[in-house]
Amino acid sequence: MTEGESVHPPAWPGILTREEAAERAAQVSDLTYQVTLDLPDDVEYSSDTVIRFQAYGSRRDTFLDYAGTPVRIECNGRRLGPSAFDGTRIVVPVDEGANEVRVLGRAAHGRSGVGIHRFRDPVDGQTYLHTKFQPFDAHRVYPCFDQPDLKARFEFTVEAPDSWHVVTNTPVVGKTVGPPGRTRWVFGRSRPMSTYLTSVAAGPFRQIAFERGYVPITLSARPSLVDALERDADEIVEIIDGGLDYFGKLFGRPYPFGKLDLVFAPEYGFGAMEHPGAVTANERLLFTSRVTDESRRRRSEILLHELAHMWFGNLVTMRWWDDLWLSESFAVWAAATAQADATRFAGAWIWFVHDAMVAARHADELPDSKPVALEVVDTDVARLGFSPITYRKGAALLRQLAADLGKDRFRAGLRAYLDGYAWGNADSADFVGALDGVADVDVAAWADSWIRRAGVSTIEGRADSGGVEVTQAGGSGGVRRFSVDVGTYRLSEDGLSQCGVRSVDLAGADPVRITHGAGGLADDPDAVIPNVSGSTYAKVRLDVQSRHTLMRSLSRLDDPMARAVAWGALWDDVRGARLAARRFVSCVIDHAGAEQDSGIIELLWGRAIHAVQHYGDPADAEHVLGRLFRAAQAALDDSEPGSDRQLVWLRMVLATLPSEHAELAAPLVHGCSPWPQVVVDPDLRWRHLSRLAVLGRCDDHLLAMTADVDPSWDGHCRGLTVQAARPHVGAKENGWQLAMDETRSLAERRAAMAGLPQPTQEPLLAAYADRYFVELQNVWATQEREFAIAFARTLYPRFVPDPARVLAHTDNLLTRGAPPPELSRILRQERVELAMAISARALDAGG
Repeated sequence: MTEGESVHPPAWPGILTREEAAERAAQVSDLTYQVTLDLPDDVEYSSDTVIRFQAYGSRRDTFLDYAGTPVRIECNGRRLGPSAFDGTRIVVPVDEGANEVRVLGRAAHGRSGVGIHRFRDPVDGQTYLHTKFQPFDAHRVYPCFDQPDLKARFEFTVEAPDSWHVVTNTPVVGKTVGPPGRTRWVFGRSRPMSTYLTSVAAGPFRQIAFERGYVPITLSARPSLVDALERDADEIVEIIDGGLDYFGKLFGRPYPFGKLDLVFAPEYGFGAMEHPGAVTANERLLFTSRVTDESRRRRSEILLHELAHMWFGNLVTMRWWDDLWLSESFAVWAAATAQADATRFAGAWIWFVHDAMVAARHADELPDSKPVALEVVDTDVARLGFSPITYRKGAALLRQLAADLGKDRFRAGLRAYLDGYAWGNADSADFVGALDGVADVDVAAWADSWIRRAGVSTIEGRADSGGVEVTQAGGSGGVRRFSVDVGTYRLSEDGLSQCGVRSVDLAGADPVRITHGAGGLADDPDAVIPNVSGSTYAKVRLDVQSRHTLMRSLSRLDDPMARAVAWGALWDDVRGARLAARRFVSCVIDHAGAEQDSGIIELLWGRAIHAVQHYGDPADAEHVLGRLFRAAQAALDDSEPGSDRQLVWLRMVLATLPSEHAELAAPLVHGCSPWPQVVVDPDLRWRHLSRLAVLGRCDDHLLAMTADVDPSWDGHCRGLTVQAARPHVGAKENGWQLAMDETRSLAERRAAMAGLPQPTQEPLLAAYADRYFVELQNVWATQEREFAIAFARTLYPRFVPDPARVLAHTDNLLTRGAPPPELSRILRQERVELAMAISARALDAGG
C-alpha cells in the first residue's frame, strides 16, 4: 500500500467494529503503556503516552484510537504530520517486530460521566476527578488500542495539585515535588489488563486505610462525606475482606491484585465499576440519612459484584463485547452466591427471585430482546449489552446450570476456566469447553439453547380431577428442555400448606401429567405453583383457581421463596393485562405486610404504587392511591418505634399522601416528627417534598428552606427533580431547558428529566410529547450518548391525554425517520411498554 493512502477510515466517528478489532488483535501484541497525565484544577489536561508493542504480518501500518487533540506524534523516532490523525484515529507506520509510539495530547474534562469526569463540590469548592472508560472511552483520555483483547501492562504517572490524593490501579511507588504547588505521583507497573479497566481518581479525598485483612484496603471520599465514611467503614471493609476470602476459595486462587482502593466518586453514573485494584463506587453507597437493612444488603451486593469481577472480567476478560456475559452474568451470580453463603443476608436468592428474575423476564419479552451472548458488531452496539438480559437473566441461567451440573462439578469447571485463561482473554466457546471437561451433561447444547437464544418460556400448572398438568409455552425463543419443581398446596385453618413438590422434565410444548399422590402431590389441591423453588428461569402463569387462592391467602404461605414466585407471577399478570391493577393493589394491602423482610414490603408497595400510576384506570387512580395511603398509615401507627418497618411505612405514607391529608406530615418541613423515634433527616425531607411538589403544594420558599438544610450535591440534584415535578407551565419549561443545557452535568440533567413526567399532569405534558419527537433525533446525533439514551427513555411520553397519538408518532418515526439501530431499539421497547400500559388500563377500567 502506497504512502499517504488512507488505510483505516473509521466505520463511524468514535466507533470500532468487531472486524477492525480482530484484524488489529492479529497484528499487535506484547503491549506496554507509560501514561503521564498532567491534571490541573482546570477544565483542560495534557497527556504524554508512550506505547511499545510488537507488530506482525504484512501490514505496515495500524491505528490508535484517540478522541483528544494530538500536539505531537512520534513513531519509532520519526515525527508524523497532522494527516496521521483524522479526529478519532491516529494512523502509524509500523515495523515488523518492536515498535514505539509517543503521543503528546490535550483534552478537556467532561461532565457527562465518561472519560475524565470533573466535579466541583458545592460545599467546599474543591475539584474532584474520576474516570469511566467502559466500553470504549479510554481513548478519550490517552491514545490506545481501545479493545478488550489487547491487554497491556500500564505505568501511570500523574501530576496534580499538592492537596490532592491520586488513586490508580496499582500502588504508589514514588512521589516527587513538581512545579510550585504540584506533586508528581508515580505508580507501579500493572499486570496485564484491558484499556477499559484502567482508572484514575484524583482530588482532595479523605482516606481511611486498613491493613488488618486479606489485602491492604483504602477507602476514599470527599471531606463532606467523611462522617458517613467513618460510620460505615468497618462494615464495608468486613464485606470486602469476607468477599475476597470467599471468592478466593470458590475460584481456587487468591485475589489477583496487590491492593484494593475503594473510591466513592461524586456523580458516578453507575453503582460501581470493577477497575482492578481501584474500584470506583457511587457516593450513594455512603449513607448520609437513615436507611433500612435493605440498603445495606444492596450495598453488600454491589461491592461483592465488583469483587467477583476481579476474577471474572479482570483476571480473565472477554475477547470482545459479544461475551460481556462472561463478566457481568458471573458477577451477579457470584454476588448472590456469596451473600447467601457468607453474609448475614442469607435470603439473597429470595431477593433475586423477587427482583432480578422479574426484571429479566420483562426485558426478555420486549421487542428486539437479545440473547445473553449478544451479537455485537461494533462498540456502539456494545452499549446494548448492559441490560437486564446480560446481568440478571445470565445470572439466573448460571444458577440453573450450577444446579444441573452439581456444585462440585460447576466449581471445578470455573476453576479450569480461570486457570486456562488467567491474565488473558476468552469467549463463550472457551467457557463451554472448560465446563464440558468436567460435566456429565452437554454444556454446549445448554449454551445453544439458553445463552444464544432470546426469549423466556412460560410454565403453567393446572389441577384437575386426574392430577396436575404442567405445560410450557416457548415464547419468542421457542420451547426448551429443562426441569422445574412443581408444588401443590392446600388451604386449611393452619394456613396454606405445602402438600408436596415434584420435579418435572419439560422437553417441548406437550403437557406433562402428574397423577394424584405421585411424589407426595395432593389430591385436588387449592393451589399449584410451578417453579416453586425459583431455580428455573421461566415465567409462571397461575391457573384461575391457584391465583384466586393465593390472592386470598398469600400471607398464610410459609415458604418465602414460594411467595416470591407467586408475587412475581401476579406482577407479570398486571403488566401483561391479565390481572387488573386494582386487584393487585388489594392483594398487596392484604398480604405484603406479612413479609418479614421490610425491604420486600417496600418493593411490593412500590409495585402497587406503580400499578396505580401506570397500569390502573386514571379515572380511579386517586381513589386507589387513597386506599394505599390509609393502609400504610394504619401500618405506620402499629409499627415498632425506631424499626425498619416504621421507616418503610412512613416512606409509603409520604409516597401516597393525598392533598387533603398533606397536613399530616407538615411537621417534617420544620424538622419535627409526629411519630416516635423518627429522625427527620435529609432523605425524609426530600421524599416529603417530592410528594408535595406533585400535589402542587411546594412553593419556592419551601424548596429553598429544604435546600438550606441540605446543601449537599445530592440535595441539589433532588431539588432539581422537585422543581421539575411541580404542576405548572413554568416548572415544566424550566425543567426541560435545564435538561437540554449542555453546560450542566449529566447528573443534573438526569435529575431534571426525572421530575418532568408525572401522573396526574397529563394536560401539562401534552406539549412536551410533541417536543420530544421534534428534538429526539437531533439529541441523538449531537449530544453525548449517555445523555441521549437517558433523554430517549426518561422523556418518552407516557403520561399524556392521548397515548394513542404517541404510538402513532413513534410508528411514524420508526418507519420514516430511519433512526439509528440503538435508538430504534429504545423506541420499539418504549412503544411496547406504553401499549402494554394502555391495555392494562383498559382492563382495570373494566373492573
